[in-house]
Amino acid sequence: MRLYYLKHRDRLKAQAHEYYHNNKEKVSAYAKERHRKTYVPIPKELHKKRGLRLECGMRSGFERTLANQMNTFGVKYEYETLEIPYTLEGKYNPDFILTNGIIIEAKGLLDRDSKRKMIAVKKQHPELDIRLVFMMADKKIPGSKTTHGAWATRAGFIWADGLIPEEWFKE
Repeated sequence: MRLYYLKHRDRLKAQAHEYYHNNKEKVSAYAKERHRKTYVPIPKELHKKRGLRLECGMRSGFERTLANQMNTFGVKYEYETLEIPYTLEGKYNPDFILTNGIIIEAKGLLDRDSKRKMIAVKKQHPELDIRLVFMMADKKIPGSKTTHGAWATRAGFIWADGLIPEEWFKE
């Protein structure tokens, strides 16, 4: 199959290009419908404004995805309503607080500052049930040989990959 693709790559690309241009509306409608199932839409006027809390209230697309999942399951939650002080540099605002007391932090990228903050909050507030949901848990942390999931396990966090496990809603 690979040899066939390499041999006919240009012709296949041209066919795909031609199909797209002849069926733009159909392809576009499919892509929009698929996108709508996963993400909460963002108003067009806010698309290019980065670092701004959007009208839907979330800071990232991954947080919107998790909020959409919880809305689908009818789970009640609060978004960044709790401030937990810690002594390193400031205050920690968890992403989601479920009504059962579970705190969920959505992480697409786990950098050095995030790791340090999460460990400090966990040490200073051991009574809190803080759990991490990684966009890709098997991805390596920048500048490290450790994956996001392996780091969370070693640091003593309960974590999940991609979406919030349904069991967390029922605890």
